[in-house]
Amino acid sequence: MRKIVDRPIRQLVRRIGAERYILIVLLCLSASVSLTRFFLELSDYPQLGNAELHFAHVLWGGLFLMVAALLPLLFANRRVLNLSAIFAGIGMGLFIDEVGKFITQSNDYFYPAAAPIVYAFFLITLWIYMMVRSHRKQNARSMLYEVLALLEEYLDRDLSDVEKKRVLDLIDQAQALDANHEYVALFSSIQDFIHSEQVHLVEHHADFFDRLKGKCEKFEQKHLPQKTFRRLVMTAMILWGVIAIIYPFLSITFSNDHAILSGLWAELINTQLPLLSESSILLLLRLIGEVMVGILLLGSAFLIRIGKEIPAIRIAYTTLLVSISGIYMLVFYYDQFSAIVFVLLQFVVFGLVARYRKRFVLPAQIEEIS
Repeated sequence: MRKIVDRPIRQLVRRIGAERYILIVLLCLSASVSLTRFFLELSDYPQLGNAELHFAHVLWGGLFLMVAALLPLLFANRRVLNLSAIFAGIGMGLFIDEVGKFITQSNDYFYPAAAPIVYAFFLITLWIYMMVRSHRKQNARSMLYEVLALLEEYLDRDLSDVEKKRVLDLIDQAQALDANHEYVALFSSIQDFIHSEQVHLVEHHADFFDRLKGKCEKFEQKHLPQKTFRRLVMTAMILWGVIAIIYPFLSITFSNDHAILSGLWAELINTQLPLLSESSILLLLRLIGEVMVGILLLGSAFLIRIGKEIPAIRIAYTTLLVSISGIYMLVFYYDQFSAIVFVLLQFVVFGLVARYRKRFVLPAQIEEIS
C-alpha cells in the first residue's frame, strides 16, 4: 500500500545564491541614493513637470519596484533574478531617498532626520546580507532544492563540469542526512540522469562576483602577506583615527566662523552645524563618540606595533562596528549626505580590519585553542 503523507511541508527554503542577489540589491540601493543626491545637487534640484504637476522620483522608484516584483513572477529563468535584484535596489533607493517628504507635514525633502533614516535603511539591508551569508544548517530537502535549481542549467544547455560535480556532492551529502529514506528514488534518478550520455557539459564560466573574489584572493596571496597586510591595516587605523578626531571639529570651526566653502569642499564639510553654544546632547555625543573612535584606533595601531595584535584587532573591529552602526547615525543627522564619503572610507578601513582578522587572527586563535 502506498504511504499517505499527513500534510505538506511548509518550511521555507533559502534560495540558492540568495546572498548574491541581496548584495546586488545593496550595491544598487547605495548607488541609487548617492547618485540621485549628487545629480540633484549638481543640477540645482530640477523638477520634472509643469506648474500643476510634479513627477517626484519616488514614482520612478515605485515603477522600478513593480518591475522587480513582476519579473520573477513572469519568468522562471534564474538569470531574471539578477535583473529583479538590480531593479529592486534602484527602486528602493529612489523610494527611501524621498522619506523626508513623507514623515513631515510640510513635505520637507531636506528634513534633517531623513539622512539617518536612509542610512539606517542601508544598514538593515546590510545586516540582512550578513545574515544570509552566514552558514546555515541544511537538511536533505534543502539540498535537493539546490540540486533542482542547478539542473535548470541543463535546460538552458549551460551545465558545466563544476556544476555537475556540485550536484553529485549535494546528493551524497543529502543521502547521508536522509534518515527516513524519503528521497531514495529521487537520488537514484538524478544520479542516473547526470551520468547519462544525454548530459552535455559546457566550459564553466564564473560569474562577475566569483571572478572578482578569485582575483582579490590571488592579489592577497601574491602581494599581501601578513607582514605587508599588517602595515596596511596599521596605516589605515592611524589615518582614520586622525580623521575621526579632526573632522567633527573642522565642521564646527567652519560653522562657528560662518566660513563659506565652495565646490567639493562645501559637500565634504557641512558648515550648517549648530553653533557650539547651541549644541545639543546629541551633538556632544557625536563629537565625543568620533573622538573616542579616533583615540581607540590610534591605540589599536600602537598595540599592533608593540606585538599585541589579537587585542588590537578586537578593539579596532568592535570600535569601527559601533561607529558605523551607531555614531554615524548622529553624523548623518548633523552632516546630512556629505557624510557619505566619510562613511565609505570608514567601511574601507573596517573591511581591511575584518579581512585581516579573518585571514590571520581567527586562525591563530583556533590554533592556540587546539
